Amino acid sequence: MIIKDIDVFQEEGKFICKDIYIKGEKFAEEAEGEQIKFENCYAIPGLVDIHFHGCMGEDFCNGTYDSLAKIAEYQLQNGIMTICPAS
Repeated sequence: MIIKDIDVFQEEGKFICKDIYIKGEKFAEEAEGEQIKFENCYAIPGLVDIHFHGCMGEDFCNGTYDSLAKIAEYQLQNGIMTICPAS
């Protein structure tokens, strides 16, 4: 897959318009296949939520697998790649 013309965040703190190549589930130097063009969109690294109690009616204090899975799924869908639970 190729994501075309997207503003990609750089380590220097700037955005550069470029293509992103994906093979399977990983970024690659080149790729083939479906091309998707995004205009006025940004690609940023996954976010970290450094103080988080819960969401979707769930709380980390519940301590159940189902609660944690529901919280993690919600966060991932919203670009949060790492969470630091707080009680």
